[in-house]
Amino acid sequence: MTRHADTQMENVGGLRYNSTINKRKEKIMSNFSNWKSYPFTVDGVDFVSLINPEGSMYQTIQRVPAQVFTQMNESAIRELIGKVSLLSRSEIQDELDRVNEGYGQAYLALA
Repeated sequence: MTRHADTQMENVGGLRYNSTINKRKEKIMSNFSNWKSYPFTVDGVDFVSLINPEGSMYQTIQRVPAQVFTQMNESAIRELIGKVSLLSRSEIQDELDRVNEGYGQAYLALA
């Protein structure tokens, strides 16, 4: 699952992180600056559900209790990706890229 060839570890301030994931995340988040974000956690991994406020889905989500929407997001991650605590961040991102392909009104991202 992991594409090691396209990952690059950088050492910044004594911390190592995957620059490819961070660059993808920065690009993704800049595309969604006006979208509404709904953070949630699954198996210790932080995610955010991004919803287009101009889409029809947004009005429906606004009527759903926050706890219910959070549970819907948690269930979606578990069903579509599996047990994320067993995957690396890179593997999770690869799966999110697959899940989000062709998005229009909603997008799941690592927080």
